[in-house]
Amino acid sequence: APEGRLTRYQTRRHETMLDRWVEHVRGWADGAPEGVVLLSYEELLEKHERTVRERIAPALGQEPTTIARPGLDAPSVRPWVGKVGNWRGYFEPEDEALFESVAGPLMERLGHGA
Repeated sequence: APEGRLTRYQTRRHETMLDRWVEHVRGWADGAPEGVVLLSYEELLEKHERTVRERIAPALGQEPTTIARPGLDAPSVRPWVGKVGNWRGYFEPEDEALFESVAGPLMERLGHGA
């Protein structure tokens, strides 16, 4: 269960970190302010330059001067190290079932069905 400093700005308590994540993502997906662009990891990985030029730049109202892909040593890409679907190697069948039961409808809505 989320606790401590992590819950500092939570508007309500969540039973698990997964429930907290789903509510966070759903909040952005349901009510993203103008100028906020929802992107997937896959878009940024597989179509990086196109995504920057066609999705991010228009939202910022300017053309990019440089399009640089973050290095795989950045902490935000671990443990997947730049591969789509590699998460399956970190989930036990029970983990995947839990994720599907909690986040499945949201993932489907966002175009990430199983």
